[in-house]
Amino acid sequence: MTSATGTGDLSSWPDASGATGLQAADAICRAHAEAGSLEGADDYVAWLSDSGNDAYCRAHGLGGTRSNLCGQAQEPIGAGPWSRIDGLPAMDVLPLSMGSPGFPGYQPRHVLFDESGQPIPIGDPGMRTDLAFTATNLDGAYAGASCADWTSGTGEVILGSAYYGFGGFSNFMWDCNRPLRLICLRKGQHGAPISRRPPPSARIVFASSTTGNGDLGSWPGAGGATGVDAGDAVCRSEAVAAGLPLAGSFKAWLSTSSVAARDRFGFDGPWYRVDGVLVATSIADMVDGFLDAPIQMTAEGAELDRDSVWTGSNADGTGSGSDCGDWGATAGSGEIGMTSAADAQWSESSFFNMGCNAALPRLYCLADTDSLYLDGFD
Repeated sequence: MTSATGTGDLSSWPDASGATGLQAADAICRAHAEAGSLEGADDYVAWLSDSGNDAYCRAHGLGGTRSNLCGQAQEPIGAGPWSRIDGLPAMDVLPLSMGSPGFPGYQPRHVLFDESGQPIPIGDPGMRTDLAFTATNLDGAYAGASCADWTSGTGEVILGSAYYGFGGFSNFMWDCNRPLRLICLRKGQHGAPISRRPPPSARIVFASSTTGNGDLGSWPGAGGATGVDAGDAVCRSEAVAAGLPLAGSFKAWLSTSSVAARDRFGFDGPWYRVDGVLVATSIADMVDGFLDAPIQMTAEGAELDRDSVWTGSNADGTGSGSDCGDWGATAGSGEIGMTSAADAQWSESSFFNMGCNAALPRLYCLADTDSLYLDGFD
């Protein structure tokens, strides 16, 4: 992601070199790649669409739209994969990294860094500085608004974020006159699809495939338990069904009026998703405001969109006081996090609490230390 920011009139950016529209975007990306001493700087393009060109095609070094096969006899495939500046995979080959509403493609890590390897600052909720112009849907196609094909600072446009995982390139909408960034990648094919398997003996963290209201005892899999015990039972049921190691040790990331989520675990990390991607090295790492990757995958390995999760927790893992009556009621409200977030909003959303009668949120489930499972399993 570019260190520089500018409006949707890309010709006004200092590195546009007199170009306009998509040509200005690519000039900006190449200037930033050169400034960061990145290999193949002249091959960089912006992950950006306009009314006649989809980002999916541009990542292959082509023009046109996916609907017209990017001007080819058949749709091109295989561009990518792409890694962040720190060398960790961030976006799988096309079209594996593409998706559709509710079913994002495989983008295992958030972008995070600029061309020099510096983390992108978030800013505050009212003026986030981690956002980038994309005008692109989850499938890599034009989203329908592009600041007059990147020549105007008026209107609205789809954005991506440096701190969101799967589907993170199509998560927001904001004004074209905001000072935002560009997401830049090297066009063409660079290798095989990204491997997806956890390291041996890894403790797993996942988001439940089950959703439900704030009375966790009413959830399938609760097994007659109530409150946080019901949440733990749901997590263990899904871990058993998926064949995960230490399935009987899983606990839900939930706070109540008497216990903080961060204090419910004897194990102190690390935790990985089922695809082998590190999420956090320790509890302290979990609650420092930034995850190594978002918890955006179920126990079975299904990729999730920007889904809500019951937590009852602040960003630091302490109780927020909003916990649906210690997870036994459908009245009131409960603190939620967002599965796609790798910033503090994974545990504490800055946007809103959820009504306890809502049946949309999931649970976060983390493997813990369990004396019944220690011998021969770890």
